[in-house]
Amino acid sequence: MEKPWYKSYVKGVAYTLQYEKITMPQALTRSVNQFPDKTALIFIDSRISYKQLDDRVNRFANALIDLGVKPGDKVAMLMPNMPQLVAATYGAWRAGAVVIMNNPLYTDKELEYQFNNSESSFLITLDLLGPRMIALKPKTPIKHIVVAHIRDHLRFPKKQLLPIEVIKEFESKTGSQICEGYGLSETSPVATTNPFGGVTKVGSVGLPVPDTDIKIVDLIDGQKEMPVGESGEIIIKGPQVTSGYYKMPEETAIAIRDGWLYTGDIGGNDDSCAFIYVAMYK
Repeated sequence: MEKPWYKSYVKGVAYTLQYEKITMPQALTRSVNQFPDKTALIFIDSRISYKQLDDRVNRFANALIDLGVKPGDKVAMLMPNMPQLVAATYGAWRAGAVVIMNNPLYTDKELEYQFNNSESSFLITLDLLGPRMIALKPKTPIKHIVVAHIRDHLRFPKKQLLPIEVIKEFESKTGSQICEGYGLSETSPVATTNPFGGVTKVGSVGLPVPDTDIKIVDLIDGQKEMPVGESGEIIIKGPQVTSGYYKMPEETAIAIRDGWLYTGDIGGNDDSCAFIYVAMYK
């Protein structure tokens, strides 16, 4: 297929990439060895180095193993974006477990379904949610609940572009460039981004990243590509696209067709057919 966004790539950005076969815990270990004292996480007014993060990850992995976690076990996470979530996730991976992410805003009914469908046997959650999860536990396969404490946290709304005025003010005051992008859980998680160091178009979600193809197709059967200036469903193909939904063959068949992920999001592209705009999220 024609890929007009290549013309808007910044000089030096490859059209295709070589992908290293390495696990996430291995990637963390390498970063710890290379940058032990560099900042790994910034959370409000605190900074955590790679060495400090790795120590927390190891301690949590050992704690999970002591609780009985074995390779292949499902460990559910129920926390907002915070350092404890990072440490718990990498700790579970390091213990050989499969991590199941859950939205802390889910209702008990939604969580009951998630825990049962994913066959989660361990749950890591917030102290604020602890009593609810203890009450929910008998309806699920969860055997152990680990509670993390939180003071306060900041979070941007999911899938929301920054207001244009905020971007312009930030860039004029700091001299730094904001590059917004777009992705889904199914694209783990990025599909597009405005080019850092290149031309950006405020209000757009940028260009497809290397090795990623995007089409705007009709909303009827998703077969016809829409002409420039007309909206349609955004579909994505690339190495980062999920192979399917766990134990959901029907949903997988609907969402992924011939390797293309049908996002359910409505968007279009500009007159260069390169920059993608998202008009409405499913």
